[in-house]
Amino acid sequence: MDKNKKTLVFPREHGSWALTFEPLTLALLIAPSWNGLLLFLGSAFAFFAHPSAKTVLASRFKNKTALLYFLSFSLPAVLFLAWFVSRTSYPVYLPLLLALGLMVFYLLLEVANLDRELLTELMASIAMGLIALSVVVSGGMGWVKGFSFLALLYSRSLMTTVYVHYRLLKLKNRLQSVFVNNALHALDFILILFLWYRHWIPFLGVVAVLILTARAFWGVSSKAGKTTVRKLGFQEVYFGLTFLVLVVLGYWLGL
Repeated sequence: MDKNKKTLVFPREHGSWALTFEPLTLALLIAPSWNGLLLFLGSAFAFFAHPSAKTVLASRFKNKTALLYFLSFSLPAVLFLAWFVSRTSYPVYLPLLLALGLMVFYLLLEVANLDRELLTELMASIAMGLIALSVVVSGGMGWVKGFSFLALLYSRSLMTTVYVHYRLLKLKNRLQSVFVNNALHALDFILILFLWYRHWIPFLGVVAVLILTARAFWGVSSKAGKTTVRKLGFQEVYFGLTFLVLVVLGYWLGL
């Protein structure tokens, strides 16, 4: 596969892989089910259909190669997602429908080159969390614990999006204030503590969020050393794996 065709399948942003597959993998591991697997597969095909969909819309359907790739991935995605909906009932598939609406809107914003705004970037994280919510609920998790799990996911995905946004501003010497980053992470950690206090999430989930919160405070502080976008990306992969392992162990072991 040449370089031009690879861009029609694999997203250029490495963070999008973690954004998509971390919450879905975590959801499937803690609440496994055949329905959840169908949703995982449908979401995976949709993920690979996304780059070509963007090219198709940008070319106003004139790029035939992109259209072919889009159909190759989008059709299986539709089949798996439709199969999931047919095997579940309302409101289990409602978070999925909301997520699909958000992703279509996000795709349109991408075509309009508005995808680098912070609020726009958060939309993708919100959508993937909603899909993960459908996965765990279809796997037997109750709605209260399901939404608590969603809050835990957002502590990773949404808060990481916020942190990376401000960390990049710092790298470009454009960071004027760290207040928003620090305030949002502090509020998020307080929420996670409350959910643990109510026994809706495991303690290891609190530990995982504490690690992420500490790195978010440190990363935008004056004491943080110099780094690069590439190094920052690899660091977030390690933090993501740490989060996933701790949360999975927390749910599996009840810790």
